Parts: sequence; C-alpha cells; structure tokens
Amino acid sequence: MNTIEMRNDGRFISHHGNGVDVYFDSRHKIIKSHMEGGCWATLVMGQDTEGHRRAQMLTPTDRDHNTAVYEYGRN
Repeated sequence: MNTIEMRNDGRFISHHGNGVDVYFDSRHKIIKSHMEGGCWATLVMGQDTEGHRRAQMLTPTDRDHNTAVYEYGRN
C-alpha cells in the first residue's frame, strides 16, 4: 500500500509497499529502493531551469553499510 507523508514547504515522501521511498521537493526527486540481499540504493535527481530532471548521484549501499558514490556529470 502506498502512503504519502507531507512535509512543510511542499515537500513530501511517498512510501511504496514494494520497498521504494521517494522524496520530492521543488527541485529534487530522491528515490531510495531496497535491493536483494539486504542492500539498497539511492538515486538523486535534480531539476534544471527548463524543468527537466537528470540523475545527479547514485549511492548503492551493501548490507554491511559500505556505500559507494557515483556522480553524474552535466550533459
């Protein structure tokens, strides 16, 4: 079941029953997704001045909490 947690200033978090949480504000979309084996990944997307979203950073984390950070360059 999906639920929405409202924050102040138009921010909210959408919780999905399949292990995916999505955070939204006026310029960002952050997706946190559980993966198999107790791992999870977070994708940060930013919005440019024309309203297009692009991936900015991906952080996979293993079950021992080791995290790698991958930054995407501007195209």
